[in-house]
Amino acid sequence: MQNQDEGNPANGDETGPEAGDGPATGPAGRPMPGFLRVASIAYLALFLAGWLWIHLRGGNLIMVGSWGLFAEAGAGAGLGLAVAGLSLAFSRVSRLSRRLEEEFRGLLGPLKPGESILLAALSGVAEEAFFRGALQPAAGIVATSLIFGVLHTGPKRVFLAWTGFAVAMGFLLGWLFEASGGLAAPTALHVVVNALNLWRIGGGEGPKPPAAKKHSRSHSERTRTAEDAGDAEGPEGRSPANNAVISAVSAVG
Repeated sequence: MQNQDEGNPANGDETGPEAGDGPATGPAGRPMPGFLRVASIAYLALFLAGWLWIHLRGGNLIMVGSWGLFAEAGAGAGLGLAVAGLSLAFSRVSRLSRRLEEEFRGLLGPLKPGESILLAALSGVAEEAFFRGALQPAAGIVATSLIFGVLHTGPKRVFLAWTGFAVAMGFLLGWLFEASGGLAAPTALHVVVNALNLWRIGGGEGPKPPAAKKHSRSHSERTRTAEDAGDAEGPEGRSPANNAVISAVSAVG
């Protein structure tokens, strides 16, 4: 007979949300309601802050530089495709990269293609307006790239890899801004990289979670009655201690 406690999040089943597992999600792991709205407001505020800073200095937000719109957008998009391709290739050979992507998947939840494109466009336009358009002319490419990287961090040590990647991207974006004289090229690069990576990670196209998650035992199985506790091995051939370790590894990703 099936135990009625199985599959009940209120009884601690692993199928339900647990403390520390990431942001609150809706049905089927969707991000909490208002996620995209909050992101939109935050990026709009960042864009306006950059625009206001430039305006107070008596400058203008220069979108197109000396190369022309099509050349700058094409160069940025081409570099973005190359960076996204390298990111994909690196995730195939690096355990750290795969773990980082799994952490992002847990934080973001599944994303539809339209959501990935929207987040990529918002973040790319707003961050380039602020960091390259406003901050870099005042602080220089080195300081701007370091600040850009430090602000790209996360709740676990594995996100330090993301910080390092962001610093390197800061230098590439900064160089592209200075070489072209406008924001079109770095913005195109930024949007393309974010869109492809968000679609790949949020859409489930990235590395799959460890197989251990499939074999994690339910809460009711881990809390067997005293009469059955004498059996050192469970029905799957693993001791309660081993199941606790597997559950911990699954939670970490």
